[in-house]
Amino acid sequence: MIMESVLGIPHHLPYKERISLLLNHKIGLWDVYASCMRKNSADARIHHPIPNDLKTLISHHPFIQVIFLNGREAEKGFKKFFPDARIPTRYLPSTSPAYAIRLEEKTEMWKEVTRIVKRL
Repeated sequence: MIMESVLGIPHHLPYKERISLLLNHKIGLWDVYASCMRKNSADARIHHPIPNDLKTLISHHPFIQVIFLNGREAEKGFKKFFPDARIPTRYLPSTSPAYAIRLEEKTEMWKEVTRIVKRL
């Protein structure tokens, strides 16, 4: 819903099509964790996280200029597994409905993505 509000990408489209539309906006999407164990869907209960190979992704795509981190767990994991990353990061509130701030407030904060990408 947030990317629909921010970029006009309909949330009902198939995943691959939404990813393609994100790329058209110069935005890639990748999870910090390739896998993890967790009870229910609570980020606070993540155990044994295995990071994605973001170092290789960044080295193969040197045009990446900023990484937006979707929530505190993503921020925490990125800092833990990639402390020497030489690319700016920006924390944004989790898009998860479990993160209890109003959708309108989250959406406004996520508009930072478009403001930054337009300057690149």
